[in-house]
Amino acid sequence: MASTRKSSRIQSKSTVSENSSSAPTPPITDHFPKTSSLDPKKKNSKKNKTSTEKSKTELINTSVVAETMKSISSQNKRNLEISNLDSITVDTDSNKTVSSNKSVSKKRSPRTKKPKTSGSNTPEELTKEDPPSPAETPSKDNIMISAEKSVYPNNKTMPTDYSFIKDKPEGCLKIVSFNVNSLNAALKKGFKEYVNAEKPDILCLQETKLNETMPFLFPKDEYPYVIWNHCTAKKGYSGTAIFSKIKPVNQSKKLGIPEFDNEGRFISLEFDNFNLVAAYVPNSGQNLDRLPKRAEFDSKVNDYLSDLLKSTKKQVIYAGDLNVSHNRIDLAKPDTNKNSAGFTQSERDSFSQILSRDRIDTFRALHPDATIGGYTYYGYRANSRAKLNGWRLDYFVVSKDLFSRVKDSFVRNECYGASDHVPIVLYLSKE
Repeated sequence: MASTRKSSRIQSKSTVSENSSSAPTPPITDHFPKTSSLDPKKKNSKKNKTSTEKSKTELINTSVVAETMKSISSQNKRNLEISNLDSITVDTDSNKTVSSNKSVSKKRSPRTKKPKTSGSNTPEELTKEDPPSPAETPSKDNIMISAEKSVYPNNKTMPTDYSFIKDKPEGCLKIVSFNVNSLNAALKKGFKEYVNAEKPDILCLQETKLNETMPFLFPKDEYPYVIWNHCTAKKGYSGTAIFSKIKPVNQSKKLGIPEFDNEGRFISLEFDNFNLVAAYVPNSGQNLDRLPKRAEFDSKVNDYLSDLLKSTKKQVIYAGDLNVSHNRIDLAKPDTNKNSAGFTQSERDSFSQILSRDRIDTFRALHPDATIGGYTYYGYRANSRAKLNGWRLDYFVVSKDLFSRVKDSFVRNECYGASDHVPIVLYLSKE
């Protein structure tokens, strides 16, 4: 996803995908050593001990007096008289404030400060003096999300052990989509090791940011069919690619909007018994200045998918970084992102229009209650990955009549670090 989106995104529950291993919760250890008895040879003299205790008592007296004054002043207690501070003393055995002044004998608890928020959805302890706002009110959903965060991985680098990736179901194609946010950068962060472990039959990449092809990225006998679509409008921007073990019978790189065609955002491949359209949908921009053009892109894709189905008589898969969180469940912080690129009502409605033509969002259909497990993007700012404050921006959308062949659609939650996105996986039955 382009840098304009990363500065505005902030972030939520899910199911565990495929046979992926959830990161185990580390055991709670005692970081504080047990207190041992003092060595008799190291005991202080009686004089030094008395002097130390006296100094400690004086410090406590000073601290308690200051705290008491602060408490009394902040609460503006009616008819309170504190002219004689000598009446306030400290019981050094219990460290409790004791007052001989009858006017302050009634206990009043000092105003409790609200704990600072960390940006997460974890419920906070709220005081009576500060009634909670609706967003801060602890709820069943927030409690469940908080518990869920202890289950999902929040690693910031790619795994070194990919044993959690299991073989694909028999008789299925494995299709992977991955926004790599610069292929050159991703290669230095474990991208190739991931692909070698995943072994997809078809690999769709977005935001490659290349100006020329990488002919030796993978062996020719491994992926004999490679389609690149670079951005020609500017260097190091946008770009898409598809690597396939299966021969396509037809291909296209043009959607029909010159501005976006020049940015290399679109690849359409026709196979023997289905069509695959992979796209990197344009971001609306930090100030939503590109929102109208993005709406034009969605509208054009919608018509293209319909025409493709009619002309080829083959069902369609629409995949890639579609740059939208369709519903509130698809991002961690919907309330604070209503006017952010990727979650405006206009973008959400535009995606609804795409689904309205007998198409299915495969992940949401198979995992209707998933939250964190569905997030595919974690911005580099605000420590989003560590907090699991993400967005679901990457999709596999299929024609309704093709959905019966979809065996699973899930997110590789563990595979973060090569990009600010994680890969998504689709198992499609060959028959």
